[in-house]
Amino acid sequence: MVSFFRRFADDVRRRRYLDAYAAGFVAFAMAAVTIFVDTLGDELRWAAALAGIGITVLRLTSPENRAAATRGASVGDRSVFDDNPLAERLKTAREVCVFAPSAVNVLSEQYSETLRRDVLGRRQGRVRVIVLDPAERAAVSLAVRQLDESLDYQRSDLRADLGSVVEELRRMSEWDVEGNFEFGFLPYNPGFSLLALNPNSSDGVVLVELHGFHNESTAKRMHVEFTRGSDPYWYEYWCHQFERMWSRSRVPRTEAEDVEVTEEPRP
Repeated sequence: MVSFFRRFADDVRRRRYLDAYAAGFVAFAMAAVTIFVDTLGDELRWAAALAGIGITVLRLTSPENRAAATRGASVGDRSVFDDNPLAERLKTAREVCVFAPSAVNVLSEQYSETLRRDVLGRRQGRVRVIVLDPAERAAVSLAVRQLDESLDYQRSDLRADLGSVVEELRRMSEWDVEGNFEFGFLPYNPGFSLLALNPNSSDGVVLVELHGFHNESTAKRMHVEFTRGSDPYWYEYWCHQFERMWSRSRVPRTEAEDVEVTEEPRP
């Protein structure tokens, strides 16, 4: 029972399944009243029953539940973006959360412009980005071994990419936009990259890239896509992973200070 109330409180906070809860509470209330008072009309009883059945059918046939019934989490390499391009997803996103050692692919000129115009152009828009802490030299060196030197066909340089991305993040933080943009630094690479779109909404999507030990190229790394309908447990797990990283990421200070400063967790 305690777990139910916790789940109920979380769903209400996230504004999920409110119609189903409302119908359920009405049905239970009518059942309780019927035990003690047998004065409820048949019309009212049938109305409550049919409302509950109707909401159940709508829930079962909703797009997210159909997706869950026909497939689980989507697995593939970076080509999974071909059928549903990231640029198109970003256009309708209200909240974007990113973690990657350099995030150079997500913060390309095309995507940055989409973030500025379509996400941060909204008053409720929010973008949070976490990258590897450039002041953590040992962690950066290890990430170079993990991500650059373990590729058969290396096409980028993590150190150079991280430096250019940090400069880009600072410029983005100075944009005059309606939405809210923040970024932070993580002290080490946890072995994956993560992109969450609308993580607190029913239409949210989480994309996870597993770095692995060795790959032919960056594009060949394993990618897994989760939705709340396809796999609620792992969807919430990866959303919580980002929030944990965000709480431990260092708040950026001035460019000169970043050369010497170490980790300063968020308050």
